[in-house]
Amino acid sequence: MSTPPQTPRPASRPVPPDPSDAISNLGGGGLSNPDLANLAQSLNYAGTCLMTIVGGPLINKIGIKYACMVNAATFWMSGTGFYVNIRYGVEWWLIVAKIITGITNGFLYVGESTAMLTYPRAQDRGLYLSE
Repeated sequence: MSTPPQTPRPASRPVPPDPSDAISNLGGGGLSNPDLANLAQSLNYAGTCLMTIVGGPLINKIGIKYACMVNAATFWMSGTGFYVNIRYGVEWWLIVAKIITGITNGFLYVGESTAMLTYPRAQDRGLYLSE
């Protein structure tokens, strides 16, 4: 007796950024439309770029801790975008999820860089970025 084909299952934990990029660049493991995957990824990077340019004053107001928490709260959306697209054929959620994830990645990048430049002693600032 043959077993039925397995359906993709959502991850039980968040996917770190590097595997998330690998999954995105493969179009959800090769199961998504390549044009849709490329569009979603480019919108993700555009949102990240936009937020890193204009996000400094905003993150200065809310603080580094909350900026990182905003990213952590939306990090799961990237994986669900591909899952919903593969499982149910819904393309709009992939686009929306990637835009939101890109914007909140900008929060994380600005918060991280602020922390790296703030915590070291004055003569060591910027040194940790190059190592």
